[in-house]
Amino acid sequence: MGVRDNIRNRRDVLGLSQSELARSLGVEPKRMSRWETESNPPIEWLEPIAKALNVSVSELIGITPLGVNLSGVWYAVWDTTRDGIRTLNRHTLNAKHSGEFIYFDAEGDYTWRADLRLRGLTITGTYQAVDGSRDELGSMCLTMDLRAPTAAIGHWNGAADNCMNNAGFGVLARDYARADRLMKILLDSGDPTIREWPREDTI
Repeated sequence: MGVRDNIRNRRDVLGLSQSELARSLGVEPKRMSRWETESNPPIEWLEPIAKALNVSVSELIGITPLGVNLSGVWYAVWDTTRDGIRTLNRHTLNAKHSGEFIYFDAEGDYTWRADLRLRGLTITGTYQAVDGSRDELGSMCLTMDLRAPTAAIGHWNGAADNCMNNAGFGVLARDYARADRLMKILLDSGDPTIREWPREDTI
């Protein structure tokens, strides 16, 4: 959805009339009506409108979904190989989310941080080991569950201590058991391409 739809829909959720929103912004109701039906508001008005509607500018302009908050604890499972043997790495993540930006602090078999961006339902960005003795860094691309933003699946790719480059599936979930279950579904598919959200997954 575009800016005009997001203004109108968010206003409806908050129970605000056009006139009430216009009054809170100090503009004429006719101008507010135009911003919802004819033309997007000027760029200098995006921040005041977002503040009045209690959303971020990223949410208002449609970069990130309205009302999604990914902050808090997540559980991650990564498909990788060590010494030629397939294995799974698990981490507990503490996420900080604001607008389109997400930061992960991870603890598990080693500690790392990730600097990510949310576009629609897709999370992309880079990670790097915190421990200077480990040369682990790379990128990830994960897509959230359309039904609810409580899990994401995708791939990672990066340099590792035991090889020049490695790659595999990645899973994030609010629930530890669901993270494991989603990884098993991806591995059992035998297909490295993720074409749709696994139908076997239940919330």
